[in-house]
Amino acid sequence: MKNIYMLIFLTITVQLASRPPLLSIHFLNAGHGDATLIRTPAGKTLMVDCGSRTFGQVHLPRIMHLFRIRQIDALFLSHPHDDHIGGVHALLKNVRIKVLLEPGFACDSSVYCKLLNNCQRNNIPIQFPTAGTSIHVEPGLTIQILSPPAGLFRYTRSDINNNSLVLLLIYKNIRILFPGDAENVALAALFKRYPLLRCDVIKIPHHGSRTAHLPGMYRKLQPSIAIIPCGRNSPWGIPSPLLLYSLKREDVKIYRTDINGTIRIDSNGYTLSVQTNKATHFNE
Repeated sequence: MKNIYMLIFLTITVQLASRPPLLSIHFLNAGHGDATLIRTPAGKTLMVDCGSRTFGQVHLPRIMHLFRIRQIDALFLSHPHDDHIGGVHALLKNVRIKVLLEPGFACDSSVYCKLLNNCQRNNIPIQFPTAGTSIHVEPGLTIQILSPPAGLFRYTRSDINNNSLVLLLIYKNIRILFPGDAENVALAALFKRYPLLRCDVIKIPHHGSRTAHLPGMYRKLQPSIAIIPCGRNSPWGIPSPLLLYSLKREDVKIYRTDINGTIRIDSNGYTLSVQTNKATHFNE
């Protein structure tokens, strides 16, 4: 009997050892903000936005401790609004940031100015990638910058939103699109520049606002999964009913941080699995 248990133990151990490491993407429940934590198969840590200042102060130190993160290899900030970059100051107090990437759109907000000062004080290099840039993260994993263009958008409804970094994460056969808060002007330019753009997962732009929705865009993109980062009882009416209708019409599986909490997607580069944690609710 002892030998049988030992055989079972060895079989399980071999199976675990032979299981390839996964790409894990955590769409954090940041209330009305936006924050995504990415763990790569080779053990690197990336973040796309980091939520509001309150979210950062209350939750990011605990999250970094939970995942035993001491270093963020690359922090992508889509645009300089507090609900996306406010948490960076809490990050700086708890982990090392190797490089920060942001669109470089001039903004005089106090949060953004403080961010630049803190990066300079901590010797954190800042890069301003534009459309066409490709970042090799590790073998099999790249991030393509699809927007903003080198000539930034001007005189739109929201230049800050429309100049969001738009990222396409490609891991083997899987594509995940991060459009930031890009609105219709930027989205129209995106489809014009990349008419064959497709993705398996999309983080819905601008929290599901009606200002970030083009007719037929999800039919073009053909995602199987949509992640909507939004807070409960939104005073802005997001996600918009039009967005939800469009996604359901294209048979896209919808996950929302206000309903599902933090959403985790794991991938081996060929398939996707989704887990949710309703216990993680934050609504500032």
